[in-house]
Amino acid sequence: MTTPPLRRPIPGISNLRDLGGYAVQGGSLRWHTLYRSNEISTTDADTLSRLQTLGIRTLCDFRDDKQKQKVPIEVSFSANTKTIATPISVSVLIRSALSGEKLTGTSARKILADIYRSLVLDHADAYKLFFNSIFWTRITFRWPSVVWPAKTARVWRLPCC
Repeated sequence: MTTPPLRRPIPGISNLRDLGGYAVQGGSLRWHTLYRSNEISTTDADTLSRLQTLGIRTLCDFRDDKQKQKVPIEVSFSANTKTIATPISVSVLIRSALSGEKLTGTSARKILADIYRSLVLDHADAYKLFFNSIFWTRITFRWPSVVWPAKTARVWRLPCC
């Protein structure tokens, strides 16, 4: 049995990956059911056509308003595609953590621990919305800005630093 490639290169879509094959309770995630990527911002017809063949049904966009203004997602997956927009941003945390402090190994570890803690505690509602959309539906996934199999897919775009 051959394993499908983890990365699914589509020009204009940064770091699109199939999360199939990862271990989950009771087995592993099916291939071509959940994808993740960085930005999805392109007007190239070939790129849009290839992206639409993934059958994305839910797009989870974790970008803040500033990121959305800078790089809007102008992709129409299908009339049935649902978008879940819930911002999770770390840039403010990083800027405030680095302001006025000399960076050392110890201070860097503390800053990262504070940022990770804040990501969990300050964005609990966003995570709840995302996980509820995954676990309480009968739809299978494909996952990018945060997807499931061909005709039933989800996309998740993770925030980047």
